[in-house]
Amino acid sequence: MSSKPSPAPSSYAVYRSEDAGQTWTQAGTPSGGATAFAVTGLTNGQAYSFYMTGVDVEGFVGPPSDVVSATPAPVPCSLACEAAAPSVASTGSASAFDSTLTSEHCAGSPSYLWDFGDGSASTEADPVHVYTAPGAYNWSLTVSQDGAVCQETGSLTAVVPPTVTSVKKAASPFRIILTGGNFHSDVAVYVDGAPWPTVTWKSASKVVLKGGATLKAEFPSGVPVSLRLVNGDGGETTVVYTRP
Repeated sequence: MSSKPSPAPSSYAVYRSEDAGQTWTQAGTPSGGATAFAVTGLTNGQAYSFYMTGVDVEGFVGPPSDVVSATPAPVPCSLACEAAAPSVASTGSASAFDSTLTSEHCAGSPSYLWDFGDGSASTEADPVHVYTAPGAYNWSLTVSQDGAVCQETGSLTAVVPPTVTSVKKAASPFRIILTGGNFHSDVAVYVDGAPWPTVTWKSASKVVLKGGATLKAEFPSGVPVSLRLVNGDGGETTVVYTRP
């Protein structure tokens, strides 16, 4: 409610009714300099009537204002969502999809729907998914809550990863020999998370790590060591090797 009297009284008396003006209760007494007054504790969907009077410094009450009516309505739910997904997925391996949701003026719980683009879906907020065939896929995330909806979309490429069937060491000089399949000529190898600088691609089924004593120090006897192979197209696999 707003008023701009001239001259301003020392205070106002604001009244409200919940029965179309049949009965009135005082809703507040804002100061005379106020130009707006918030009435709290109202119920959404309930119709209210209001009027106000001015009160001077001697306590005399002026004539009532016109009656105004209002029906409070709830602030609608609003959603903002973000989705994160890999740009490349290896077929046969789980790929993680993550969501972030910010909601305002919402009740209840949000519902999630991930569409992975290959005919599969998930209602989890942060699912994992396994693509079984290589190709380009369009994915989407839809989040719904209290009638509000937000959506994120993206795409990824599923590729066939390299496979490792055996890992063995060779001496003079020390080497690590990996055999398997689908090794691309641009394959990179990471030893316990660090890229190994000397990788020799022999064929699609054989890769050799070289480095002599320096490489041998990365593979202490009896200690499991992680070997991650990543092709240039993003396909990857990880194996663990323990040198005898």
